[in-house]
Amino acid sequence: MLRPKSHTWPVRRIVIVFAVLSLLTALRQTTSAQVDSLALNKQYFRNYWTDTRDWMTAPVRWEGRDWLKLAGFAGLTATATLLDGPVNDWVMENRSGGIDKVTKYGLEPLGNYYALAAMGMFYSYGLLADNPRSQSTGLMMAESFVVSGVLVRFPKYLTGRVRPDAWDSRGPHDWQGPFNGTSFPSGHTTSAFAVASVVAWQYRDTPWVPVTAYTLATLAGLSRIYDNRHWLSDVVAGAIFGTVTGRFISRRNEDRQLSLQPTALGGVSGVSVVYRW
Repeated sequence: MLRPKSHTWPVRRIVIVFAVLSLLTALRQTTSAQVDSLALNKQYFRNYWTDTRDWMTAPVRWEGRDWLKLAGFAGLTATATLLDGPVNDWVMENRSGGIDKVTKYGLEPLGNYYALAAMGMFYSYGLLADNPRSQSTGLMMAESFVVSGVLVRFPKYLTGRVRPDAWDSRGPHDWQGPFNGTSFPSGHTTSAFAVASVVAWQYRDTPWVPVTAYTLATLAGLSRIYDNRHWLSDVVAGAIFGTVTGRFISRRNEDRQLSLQPTALGGVSGVSVVYRW
C-alpha cells in the first residue's frame, strides 16, 4: 500500500539549512567581540543563581525610567488583550494544511529544539575554531534559556489564564487564578526571544544578525497563535519577558568582563578599567 509523501523533513531541512547558513555567516564576522571571556566552569554555573536572584530583586534598584519602561510594557500587553479575540478568530478561519506543517515542523520548534541546537552549535564552533565570542554566546544563550524558563513559570501559574484550545475555555478573558491555567505568558515565545536577544546583543555590530534573530523568534511566537495554543497578548508578554531576560544576562556578563581596580603609579592613586580576556 502506497503511503502519501510526508512534507515533514523538507520543511524541517529548509529551516535547519537556513539557520546553519545564518549561524556560520555570523560566526565568520570580523567585528570586535562583545562578551568573549566565559568558560564552562564553576563560576559560570554560579552565575545562574546570582543572575536569577538579581533579576527577581531588580525592582528595588529601579529608577524612574525603569518604571516608565514597565508601564510601557504593561500598556502594550494590555492593548494586545483587546485584540486577542479578533486575532484568534481570524487565524482560526484562515488555517490551511500547508501552513499547519510549516508551523508544526518549522516554526514551533524555534522556541525549544532549534534553540537548543543553536546553543550547541555556537558553543561547539567556539571550541573547534578557537572563537571566544562564539563560545561565550552559546553559554549565555543556555543561561538565558534556563533562567527565562524558570522565571516565566511564576506569572504562568499565578495568573492562571486558560489556553484558547482548552476544553473549558470561555474566551480570551478567562483568568481563573493561581494554578488554573498556563497560557500567560507564552513559554515558547519567552525562550525564543531570550535566546534571540543574546545573539542580537553579541552580534549587534552586524545589523542583519539582530534582525534575523528577532524575526525567527517572532515567527516562533506567531506559530503559537496559529496553533491555537496562545492568545496574542500571551505572545507579546512572552516576547517582552524573554527579551528583557536575555538583555539582562548579556549586560551582566559584559559588566563582568569590565572591572574597576585601584592603582597607584608614581605616587599617584587612581582607578583603572580592566578588561578580562
